[in-house]
Order: sequence, then structure tokens, then C-alpha cells
Amino acid sequence: MCEGEKLVTFYFWRQVGEATCDLFISWFPKWMEKPLKLITYTLLDDTILDAFGFEHPSPSSPSNNKLPSQSHQLNQGNSTF
Repeated sequence: MCEGEKLVTFYFWRQVGEATCDLFISWFPKWMEKPLKLITYTLLDDTILDAFGFEHPSPSSPSNNKLPSQSHQLNQGNSTF
């Protein structure tokens, strides 16, 4: 695959990723658009962000606090579901 084909493929999938995020955000009231966009990108892992060429959220943003994983909770003895 030549460089031009790689760029076309990248921009195509970036548009698909943006359209998917926009579709998700459109389910909510318009005033929630900006916070939801930040939250949506925060929920995506680094691999997906890199694949679609999205910006990585700032580590200091309040919505970037990760929830503890379920396996971590089980290790702490919290086995209720």
C-alpha cells in the first residue's frame, strides 16, 4: 500500500469514528454535546484514540478518573454483584 492509499484509509476511518461519536452524542440534548464529547473520548482506550487519530484527553481532566476494575474489586473481597 502506497503512502497515498494509507492516508485515504486513515481519513476514511477517522470520518467513520467521528460519525459514530456524533451519532451517540445526538441521542442527548444539545446542551450536553460538549461534555459528552469529552466523556466519550475519555472512555476510549489509547489504541482506539490512536487508530482514529483522536486527541487524547488531558490526564488532569475531571472526567478522566478511571473506575476500579471489577477484578480489583474481587481481589478486595467485594464479591457481590
